[in-house]
Amino acid sequence: MNESLETSLKARKTVIKILQKHTEGDFCQALLEQAFRKQEFSNQDKRLITEMVYGMVRHRQTLDHLVDHFSSHKPPQKNMRLLLSLGFYQLLFLNRIPPYAAIHTSVELAKKWFSIRSARFINALLRRLQKEITLTPWENQKESSRFLPLNPNQGWLFKEAIFSCPEKDIIRYRSQVYSFPFFLVQSWHEQFGCEQTQKLLISSNLRPPLFLRLRGTTKEMAELKKSLEERGVFDELVSSNMIRLVSSSGQINELPGYSEGKHTVLGIVPALAVECLDPRPLDKILDLCAAPGGKSLYIADLMEEQGEIIAADKSSQRLKRLEENIQRLGIKGIVLKTFDGTQIPAEFHKKFDRVLLDAPCSNSGVFGRRVEARWRFSPENIKNLSALQFSLLQSAATTVKQGGVLVYSTCSIDKEENDLLVERFLKEHPEFCCTAQKKILPLPPHLDGGSYFKLVKN
Repeated sequence: MNESLETSLKARKTVIKILQKHTEGDFCQALLEQAFRKQEFSNQDKRLITEMVYGMVRHRQTLDHLVDHFSSHKPPQKNMRLLLSLGFYQLLFLNRIPPYAAIHTSVELAKKWFSIRSARFINALLRRLQKEITLTPWENQKESSRFLPLNPNQGWLFKEAIFSCPEKDIIRYRSQVYSFPFFLVQSWHEQFGCEQTQKLLISSNLRPPLFLRLRGTTKEMAELKKSLEERGVFDELVSSNMIRLVSSSGQINELPGYSEGKHTVLGIVPALAVECLDPRPLDKILDLCAAPGGKSLYIADLMEEQGEIIAADKSSQRLKRLEENIQRLGIKGIVLKTFDGTQIPAEFHKKFDRVLLDAPCSNSGVFGRRVEARWRFSPENIKNLSALQFSLLQSAATTVKQGGVLVYSTCSIDKEENDLLVERFLKEHPEFCCTAQKKILPLPPHLDGGSYFKLVKN
C-alpha cells in the first residue's frame, strides 16, 4: 500500500473513532485535540479531519436518512453505518475529495475492518449514490423530494424521490435535507414563517467567517489591516475597529499583531451588546458569565482602563483563557471572580453602574459555528435553559445601582430565551424598563445571530 493511501486511511480512521466517541456524549473539539496529541498529522490532514468530523455532525440527519434509504434491504450495523456515512459525506458535501478517492478509501477501510463482502456492499452503495446525483443550480430547482440543497446557489438532484414531499410535509422535508431536529424546524416556522425559516436553515449550514477586533490608534489599526491584507487573510472592514477574515486564515496566534496584543477575536453580536452597554471611564461594571472574556476586554478598552470591571464565571478553567488574553493585551482593571451567577455574593448588591449578562443559551444564532448545538435543541432543553436564564437575570438585577443599566444578551434567536423571558422579567420587576432591544438573525453577510436588551433601573 503506498504512503499516500496509508495517510488517507489513517485520517479517515481517526474521523470514525472520533465520531464513535462523540455518539457517547464527548465533544468534538476535545476529541480532536486528543487525537492530534496521540498521532502526528500534517496541518493539511488536521484541517481535513476537522472538516470531516464537524461536517458529518452538521449533516448527521441527512446522512442517516440517505443511509436508511440506500441500504433499506440490509441495514448496516453501527460501525459500518459510520463508514458508509463518511463515504456519503465525501461524495455529497466535500468537493475537494474526488469521487474515486472517496469510494476507494471507504472500500479499503471496509476490507481492513470488516470483510471483503462488506467492502463490496460499501462499494455498491457509494457507486449507486454517485450515479443517482446531478449537481443542479438552485435557480433551476425548487424544494422537492428529489432535491438536496447544498448552499444558496446549488444542490444535488436525485433521479428518484429520496426525501419527504415538501408540498405535503415541508417541516419534515426541511428537517431531512437541512439536517436539523424536527422540533427546531417546526419552532422556526412558527416564529419566522416559511420563507425566512428556509433562509435561516441554509445560512446555519454555512461556515461563518471569523471576526477580529483591532486595538490601538487609528494609525496602528491601519498598519495592522495592511499587514493582514499582505498576508492574504483580510476579507472586509466591518466597522472602524472590526474586520472579517477569509475562511482559510489559519491559526490566530500566527497572525501579525497577535503577540503585541493588537487584536482579539470577538463576534459581531457580542460587540454590539457591549456597545449597547455603553461603558464609560470610571464606571464600575460587572460582566456576568464572562468567559471566555472577549466582551470584558472590549469593555476595558472602551473605558480606557479607567474604572473597575469584575469578570465573573462559575468555571475557573474557562476564566484562564481570559487571564491569558489580559496579559497578552496588557490590560489593567479587570478582576476575575469565580462564582455561580445565580448565587451572587451579597457584597455586590446594588454596587454596579452597568451589568452585562451574556447568558448560557441554545446557541440557535450560531449553529453554523457550533455544529453540535443543534442536536441539543429540544423542548425540555429549552425549558431548562429558560429557567436558568431567568434565574441569572434576576440575580444580575440585584447588582444594579439606581439609574444603572443591565444588558441581557444571548447568541439565541428564539423567543423563549429572549422576548418572552424579558417580558416576564419586566412584569415582575417594574423598577426596570427596556430602552433598546435587537434581534439579529444568522444570515449573510455575517451569518452569526443573537439578541440583546438594554434594561434601565428607574
